[in-house]
Amino acid sequence: MACPLNSWARTGGLRDALAALEPKLLVYDSLHAEQVEPALPDELSTVVAGGGSGRLDYEDWIGAAPDHPPFPFAIDRGSARFIIHTSGTTGKPKGAARDASVTGLREFLGLLETVPLRRDDVIYCPAPLFHSFGLLTLVLGTLLGATFVLPERFDPAESYALIEEHEATTAAMVPVMIRRMLSVPGAVKGRHDVSNLRIVLASGSAIPQDLRDEVRRAWGPVLFDLYGSTEAGWVAVASPEDQEQRPGTLGKPVAGVEVLVLSSEGDRLPPGEVGELYVRSGSLFDGYATGEDKGRRDGALAVGDLGRLDEEGYLFVEGRSDDMVVIGGENVYPAEVEDTIRAMDGVRDVAVTGVPDPEYGQVLVAFVVGDVDPGDVQQACRSNLASFKVPRRIEVVSKLPRTGTGKILKRELTGRVEPGGSQAKKPGRPR
Repeated sequence: MACPLNSWARTGGLRDALAALEPKLLVYDSLHAEQVEPALPDELSTVVAGGGSGRLDYEDWIGAAPDHPPFPFAIDRGSARFIIHTSGTTGKPKGAARDASVTGLREFLGLLETVPLRRDDVIYCPAPLFHSFGLLTLVLGTLLGATFVLPERFDPAESYALIEEHEATTAAMVPVMIRRMLSVPGAVKGRHDVSNLRIVLASGSAIPQDLRDEVRRAWGPVLFDLYGSTEAGWVAVASPEDQEQRPGTLGKPVAGVEVLVLSSEGDRLPPGEVGELYVRSGSLFDGYATGEDKGRRDGALAVGDLGRLDEEGYLFVEGRSDDMVVIGGENVYPAEVEDTIRAMDGVRDVAVTGVPDPEYGQVLVAFVVGDVDPGDVQQACRSNLASFKVPRRIEVVSKLPRTGTGKILKRELTGRVEPGGSQAKKPGRPR
């Protein structure tokens, strides 16, 4: 069993992960010694790259290996596993286990049919390799024989310089990284030529339409929006053409992947109707390392999102099933409200979530990053949305809490909201 660990985690999080995994060996860089070493169990063997710790040195360890490759051997199904931790948006990260002998070859080929990676690509990848998106990028590029540029940390201005210096043709980034690169001052961006980029592969969190449009204006038709999850693997990809012809789509499911839209009773819904998304694929995980599993129906795995398929089979995701807010009996998808607020001048980021309300069951609260007036935000929502979708409160904040892959931690935002203190009128009754 192999498991990449979060290099951004604090000592407490690493201690919890190591206790749950009970590994026989830990390999780490001495740059992370301050956070790693206090978390180490006494009996755990370690190999350290970069030296300076007094433990077994990585260079000495690999130097003792024979020069010739190991004799070919086969892995029996179920004999080895690897574990990737979820991003932890709804609680502590969970270890999602996969059988190392399950290749998902058809799904790999299906992904490459849409994302035209090549052997001669130079891939700039600041996306974290300990999460599924970064690891998928590494595996795809390695199988093709591509070249990687792996920065020690992500810096938006430095990214332009690295892409130019190495003539990168592909960049793999989570959406918040893309937005930060596009927010770099024009004078800085103008000093660097990134015209070699023909693919910007993005995943990890939803890409709003305004960011898709900004990528096209800045870099051309290069954005490939990958939809998937740690548990379900890669599911669908929206090509630049898909995004232009069908705004908001996440493309068609890749070959080998079937997406089902089911009602809460488990009935399959017709095109256009929103329901719970389930996936059948050869790349599904085996279950969590703790022995738990996600919901399954007839061999299909629950993704945890709500969405729909159109008549031609293109996928649209409305949001997380646990994000949906029921206001006076009406279902509200926060993404719709977020898109309305995000379109306002001065708004740099936004998250909308539901909080309990004694009269309506739930009401909306919007957390907005930017130079905006709460009253103007509410007026924009009143002008564009049904009355019950207008947020009860607008909280202007300096930043939104995010995971390493850029997903917003809405549970942390909800915890900041105190009862009362309404900044708006009661929402209108659903009509």
